[in-house]
Amino acid sequence: MRLIFTFLCLLFVGAAVAQSKRSFDFNVFKHDSKFKSCTKQMILPATLVTIGVYGYNHGSGANAFNSPAKYIFKETLEGEHIHIDDCLQYAPSIAYLSIGGKEKFGKRFLTCAAASVLTWGVIMPIKTKAGEIRPDLQSDNSFPSGHTATAFMGAELLRLSGHSKKITIPAYITAVTVGCMRIHNNRHWFNDVIAGAGFGILSARFAYMVVPKEKHRINFY
Repeated sequence: MRLIFTFLCLLFVGAAVAQSKRSFDFNVFKHDSKFKSCTKQMILPATLVTIGVYGYNHGSGANAFNSPAKYIFKETLEGEHIHIDDCLQYAPSIAYLSIGGKEKFGKRFLTCAAASVLTWGVIMPIKTKAGEIRPDLQSDNSFPSGHTATAFMGAELLRLSGHSKKITIPAYITAVTVGCMRIHNNRHWFNDVIAGAGFGILSARFAYMVVPKEKHRINFY
């Protein structure tokens, strides 16, 4: 089963890298600096996804990889579930769509829509195939964390749009908070959150590659 997860993740990363090549031209290998810049963009999210796959939690108990985070965020902070994460996950994306900048709303809307489709288009099949049992034993679609992916996707969109650190840092803090809350609420393992962050960041970066940058390509932005 782990081989299936790895294959799906590598397929997604490979598609992103392939698209980055096409975004320049077929002679991309002659433009070393541009090619290296694009492939570098994939290193962090691909690493996070790989770590998440590595920490896949077999069975209903926390494995060695997930135990520390479960102890810190669930057992040490034992208490009522904090359901605000169901809404908080969308905060970075709403901020991206709402806060004006160099990009007009039409471009932001298309990019956010593309990133959302990519995020959930990849995550939902993996959730079904992975079959990882949630910490609360309520279902077997724990891997990866969709809430975390959505939050990190929005935070990365803000960063890519060129906003200052005064906006992007709070957005990323919000995304990290969502991931921690998913563990506290006993809905996800640590590896789910790590992989979700990777998928969210990767989807945002990929969306920026596929949405046309030229204004004349789309009339309303």
